[in-house]
Amino acid sequence: MISPFLGKRLRSRNYKTNQNYNYNKKKGCLHGKGCLHCLGEGRLPPFHNSRKCGTLAKIFIGALNIFSVLALVIFLKKCSDGERNQLRLESYCFRSGKIKRAHRFLFLTDVHEKEFGEKNEELLRRIRALRPDFILLGGDLVVCHKRRSERDRVRKSVRLLRALGREFPVYLALGNHEERLFEKAGWRGRYFRAEYPRKEHAKSREKAALFERGLGAVRLLDKETVLPEGGLSDLSLSGVSLPMEYYRPLPFRKKKPLSPAELRRAAGFPEDGAKGRYHIFLLHTPLYDEEAVRSGADLVLSGHLHGGTIRLPLIGGVMTPQYRLFVKKVSGLFPIRGGNLVISRGIGTHTVNIRLNNPPELSLITLLPEREEERGNGETAL
Repeated sequence: MISPFLGKRLRSRNYKTNQNYNYNKKKGCLHGKGCLHCLGEGRLPPFHNSRKCGTLAKIFIGALNIFSVLALVIFLKKCSDGERNQLRLESYCFRSGKIKRAHRFLFLTDVHEKEFGEKNEELLRRIRALRPDFILLGGDLVVCHKRRSERDRVRKSVRLLRALGREFPVYLALGNHEERLFEKAGWRGRYFRAEYPRKEHAKSREKAALFERGLGAVRLLDKETVLPEGGLSDLSLSGVSLPMEYYRPLPFRKKKPLSPAELRRAAGFPEDGAKGRYHIFLLHTPLYDEEAVRSGADLVLSGHLHGGTIRLPLIGGVMTPQYRLFVKKVSGLFPIRGGNLVISRGIGTHTVNIRLNNPPELSLITLLPEREEERGNGETAL
């Protein structure tokens, strides 16, 4: 017989009582031989220690959640590591009445000391196979931190500049990492800013001097407009180097204003314009694309955004280097009234070394003369 106290307890928990069961608190069931005996007979035990089972279930579910998150992070990291080494060629074609004959050139940006193959042999092999007329570099070849200059890296970029300069005409516009490097070193007329620790000044001078020597292999476009080598008289190239205040973080404030006239002066663009030439403007950040077109550019080439780091369908890039979140305009072709903007995803990464749905990009750009029927309509085809 079951004691009145135990029977009351079982009835209060809606358990079916049976005179053949005895309460066994230690084993958590009513049967003298424990729950295993009940399960062996094909029926569930009529009573279990709910407090103990609930605690164990919570621990198990928590551990399972932690394991799932860790497994997802490891999986995404593996995907990112693989994608960062998958260089993809993106092709763009433009037609204009200013173009007299076909031209083809490559645009590389945001290398950040990234190498494909030993000493970038894989990258150089692919460039040679494309046989471009010239190469444009959009800046951020190096990695330069605001603090801790011992982490700054320039040697691989210098090696790449020299390798490209031996085989092709190469034109370079500086990005924010080169600007920071020169500012920390007080190099090329830049002033050492108070925001940098004083000890970084001496550390940066050696690396700035090394990168300066690498620039001797290419043509630096800084406050000047030039004609490409090889008799390409229907083209003109401009590059602009913007101070670091134009790259300030933008999560809660607007970009620093820059008028088309100021941009024209910063690029050394002549007052009489390109004189009927197709004008290509190297501008590291795409935030001033409309100003560049209004200043006289037909084609603006930019990078800086790293494709948004992680690209989500229908949403765009998750994050940009200036901490703008969920930005759609992070890579690809964007027509602007009077011109076009190409934003490259870049080749390398720094600090946040992640790429998902965002492979490195090598941009091949073809310029063609306008068709006869288009010339009659006064239109420019993409």
